[in-house]
Amino acid sequence: MVGLIASFIVGSLAMVGGVLIVRHRVHLYEGTRRRQRRLVGRNAAGAFERLQRPFWVGFVGVWFVAIGIAVIVSGVIRIASAS
Repeated sequence: MVGLIASFIVGSLAMVGGVLIVRHRVHLYEGTRRRQRRLVGRNAAGAFERLQRPFWVGFVGVWFVAIGIAVIVSGVIRIASAS
């Protein structure tokens, strides 16, 4: 029973976190880009920025949602198989 509750809590947090990441992906990307420029310098950060876009931040958010769903489903399957 504790495993089911933990699965629901962790899965729900991952899903909510994923939705928040997708919703605020542009703001998160811009903040990361600013910090990266301060950390490694404008020229080095420019090389990294060519590979980075807000789309990829949203992609990570979608994966968080998928992981949350998988954790919840695995908890339900584990409880159903134990009964």
